[in-house]
Amino acid sequence: MRQTLRWLALCVGLCVPTALAQDTPAASPTCPRFTYELIEALSLKAFTAIDAETPDPETLQQVYAEATDLQTACPSETDVNLRLPAIFWGLSKFSSSDQEDVMLASQAYRSYQAYFENKRLAEPVEDDPSHIANLLRAQTVEDIEANLLPVMQSFIAPSLIQLEHAGFEHPAYTLPDGVACPYGALEVYSTFEGGAYVALLLDVLQSNADPAYVFLTPPGTNRLSALRKACPEQSGDLTLSMAQLYFLTATYTSFYPDKPLKNGEPQPGNAARSIAETALTLLDEVDANPAATSEDLANASTALRADLGALMAKLDDEAAFSNPAE
Repeated sequence: MRQTLRWLALCVGLCVPTALAQDTPAASPTCPRFTYELIEALSLKAFTAIDAETPDPETLQQVYAEATDLQTACPSETDVNLRLPAIFWGLSKFSSSDQEDVMLASQAYRSYQAYFENKRLAEPVEDDPSHIANLLRAQTVEDIEANLLPVMQSFIAPSLIQLEHAGFEHPAYTLPDGVACPYGALEVYSTFEGGAYVALLLDVLQSNADPAYVFLTPPGTNRLSALRKACPEQSGDLTLSMAQLYFLTATYTSFYPDKPLKNGEPQPGNAARSIAETALTLLDEVDANPAATSEDLANASTALRADLGALMAKLDDEAAFSNPAE
């Protein structure tokens, strides 16, 4: 059972409205010294409270207030931004509404992206595994994979998809043309986000055997469209993830040709095939992309193209059977 937390801070940068409007803006706090020690102490306090057999609401409120204060005061501190997403994720166990979930996920996203914007990989040194640059690079990768990717895959990405599917605009979806990749020098991690959307959609479709409706545009594509423009070095992998989303959606829609769309309108004719054709167009972009030169990407594109061909042949056979020529 969820426990209600009376959140004490404003939703900074959120798309969801809040009743806690202020007449005058608060003064910007100063980032304290010794942020590493502060965030480590807050992490210990947070997860001790979150994992307690009987969590104390007052302590949880204190954790949330302290986390929000640190996020506001220290927007560029990588130690802070590395730890805060997991704290906000943990606090979501006690939220009492979808709005609170979205608020916490948006705050987690804010620190998640701030980490990448402010973190730089040390340049590797060849043939010297003990060199400090190699050790710093290894530590960065370990930190990201242990602390940030699980939060993106299990908390931030589902919340972004929930927002998109509900029709809300979130800053994550509105990356203007020409804006720098939000993953900064660690652009390769954008592909992990693309993979998270594919895994999420597959899980949702597999667990929903009798949907009330189907959709023509898979959730997650708005964010991936923005990312592949902003992160050109990874555009091949991100476009492949979009193609996978459309393939899954086409396959799912083909199972339920009589189900309506979310707005109650009937599916357009040949909806599943039209969705599959969009996936095929995206694969053509992958294969024509000069950056898409890795063997793994080429193999994945070839395999998906074969699956799409089989699906489209099946849909064509079903259409011919349903509408035999006179």
